[in-house]
Amino acid sequence: MAQGGGGAGRRPRVLLGATGSVASVKLPLLVARLLALPQQPEVRVVCTEHAKHFFAPESLPVPVYSDADEWQTWTRLGDPVLHVDLRRWADLLLLAPLDANSLAKVAGGLCDNLLMCVVRAWDRDRPLLFCPAMNTHMWDHPLTGAHTRALRQLGYEEVACVSKTLACGDTGLGAMAEVDTIVQAVQTHLRASLTTPEPTREPGSTQEPGSTQEPGSTQEPGSTQEPGSTQEPGSTQEPGSTQEPGSTQEPGSTRTI
Repeated sequence: MAQGGGGAGRRPRVLLGATGSVASVKLPLLVARLLALPQQPEVRVVCTEHAKHFFAPESLPVPVYSDADEWQTWTRLGDPVLHVDLRRWADLLLLAPLDANSLAKVAGGLCDNLLMCVVRAWDRDRPLLFCPAMNTHMWDHPLTGAHTRALRQLGYEEVACVSKTLACGDTGLGAMAEVDTIVQAVQTHLRASLTTPEPTREPGSTQEPGSTQEPGSTQEPGSTQEPGSTQEPGSTQEPGSTQEPGSTQEPGSTRTI
């Protein structure tokens, strides 16, 4: 892979992470809309095994990675580590949809699959956008509010879910934001100046173009931002909305995000 970071002379790079929500059925449309942006971003997809239940990876016109790819590219010391290569490649990480299970994993720092490893290794100087998607009662659970706050405190940007009748038949908050809303949030960041990461190699390649790093050497994780920072990044939630997930708003309310 060529050097990442959104520099002049090349297209920006978006890494799209999909989890096991029924909203993953929208992945083909989301990929198509991202590719059609004026910035003409390169797009790659990392999905959980359960996400593949809702779309056919081979139907997407971009590379798709999942857990098996992580282990097929590494057999001995010096071999490429896929989740690190993908993190180095991308300018922006978009988690859409982010289901309740994976949201809890990110909030707790778990990294038990390829996508969660990418998130845990993510450079916090670069944008990470997350789009929650789950059942209304799961969204209303107090833990959901704690988990989304934890991600925002890490500097990640929430593209707020919306209220509608869900695939399960329940009506209320929890549906993933509309594709156009998500794409607009991505475009806002692509217009901005992105940080330049280190030179990288193509995921799965044993050669590191332009890199002087010795095989087997490692970079210390973590950015210059202190863990636990309470700075709130700009959210796409509508101004004036103050309700956190897990609140006790009366049923029948017309609340929206």
